[in-house]
Amino acid sequence: MSTNAVTADPNASLKRIEKALPIVFAFAGGCLLFALPYLPGPLHLADFDIFLVSRGLAFGIWAMGLVVLTGYTGLVSFGQSAWLGLGAYAGGFIARDLGSQDILVVMAAAVVVCFLFSAIGGFIVTRVGGVPFAIVTLAVAQIIWSVFNQLPE
Repeated sequence: MSTNAVTADPNASLKRIEKALPIVFAFAGGCLLFALPYLPGPLHLADFDIFLVSRGLAFGIWAMGLVVLTGYTGLVSFGQSAWLGLGAYAGGFIARDLGSQDILVVMAAAVVVCFLFSAIGGFIVTRVGGVPFAIVTLAVAQIIWSVFNQLPE
């Protein structure tokens, strides 16, 4: 009698939970940092502290995107910061020139602008892989930098 039955690992669910714990803690910490400016009492932050926390969160999101791109897909991108700059420029333009003072409207519009531009850039960039991918992402980043650097203030 042969025993070809697959034996289930009794610790499989525990291993999955252990793998998910860093993600859960990172999400909980991010939610706490996001809520920090709105907490009353001694946890309430000054304006400069809010600025530092928000900048740290923005760069943290940027770094997570870079980790997903290089870690999970194995693609090296030199154009990652172009999309960060594009979102910042779009948000500043919408807030200053279009007169929107609602931060949610500004953020949503910046996300839409970044999505549209990155969809176009992604359509161009994903045609290649390996070292040419890195070069093409660098070229796209330089094109974006050049276009926005030549715009009038």
